[in-house]
Amino acid sequence: MKKIEFKKYCTLKSVAIVALLMIVASARAAEGEHHEPSVFDLVPPFINFAIFFSIIFFAVRGKLIQHFQSFAEEVKSLMSSAEQKNKDAQEKLQQFENKIKNLDSESVKIKDDYESDYKKFQSSQKEETETTIHRMERDFANKLAGEKAQLVEEMNKELVEAIIEKAKGSLHKNQDLKNKASHKLISSVQ
Repeated sequence: MKKIEFKKYCTLKSVAIVALLMIVASARAAEGEHHEPSVFDLVPPFINFAIFFSIIFFAVRGKLIQHFQSFAEEVKSLMSSAEQKNKDAQEKLQQFENKIKNLDSESVKIKDDYESDYKKFQSSQKEETETTIHRMERDFANKLAGEKAQLVEEMNKELVEAIIEKAKGSLHKNQDLKNKASHKLISSVQ
């Protein structure tokens, strides 16, 4: 509040002084119609200019100072930001230059890694295939043995049945054998 009142006071005071000086200058100009020009004639306009400039300067001095300070802060922040960006860009440039220098070694490393991974994959694939083949062979052998045992059992059963049928047929044809078989069965039961 005080700054605003002071500025109004300074502005009114400066307007009054300028008006007074203009009146004095016009009075002097009127009396000098028959006057020879000299260097001293420039003193009153110079004083008027100095007073006018000082009034203007004091009226806008605070705003000018504030403006230049804010401008200086902006420039300072821009400079620090630019400096940081420059530093980051230099680091990235250095990294890229190192990568370019190490490009041959990096490509050799990548190739070696690829070859080692390929060999590992190839060996693990080979082991897995061999394991699968062994398991399939074992399963096949077990299945074959089971089926063979089943077929042998069925053949034995059929053979026994065929022999029994043949024996029955022989027994039915021959009465003497029939009697002997009946007698053997009865004696074994008693």
